[in-house]
Amino acid sequence: MKKANPAIDKSNPAMNQASPDAAPSTPSAPLIRILKTGTCPNLSDSATLGYHIGCNAESKIQLSVHSNSGKGYFSREWVSFDAILKAIDKAPKDKPWNAFWLGPLYAGKSINTPSFLMAVLLAEGLVRKVERNYEKVGHDAFVSDVNKLIESGVDLKVEVQAKPKGDTKAKVEAKAASTIKKTAHVAPGTPAIKSE
Repeated sequence: MKKANPAIDKSNPAMNQASPDAAPSTPSAPLIRILKTGTCPNLSDSATLGYHIGCNAESKIQLSVHSNSGKGYFSREWVSFDAILKAIDKAPKDKPWNAFWLGPLYAGKSINTPSFLMAVLLAEGLVRKVERNYEKVGHDAFVSDVNKLIESGVDLKVEVQAKPKGDTKAKVEAKAASTIKKTAHVAPGTPAIKSE
């Protein structure tokens, strides 16, 4: 005969609650220390992007697009600088390339994010514009500057902007436009006709 395991005793509610010492069941996002914030125009110069440069616990450089004054969706996901360099290294060496090569960094995310990241790389002097495309520029000065920030212990506290809940301004305006009832002009004293 099997003996009941007291750790799984469903009749005892106290036994079914997680202990305060228990690890959370869902993994949390890695902690990133924000070293620098900046703004730059997007590639079409139609909006302003906000971005963060940070480091993880191992002092590995990370970048994140943080805000967009325009309408395009994007991912705020942190991407390691090493991963960015690997993606850039896959681009053609003998000719300029575009943000398409940064796409694999954001698999399953908004298609705007690679272009927004390219704008950040351009602003930080890590790529330069060549006609309608881009080419890699040396990154030693960037890495040196960021390493100085890491060593200084800087840790910027930045307010995280919550995603708007519910209807966006465009949805509200569309709903308002669709609920406006068209009224016919009728002569005074004519009874109103109700429609259902």
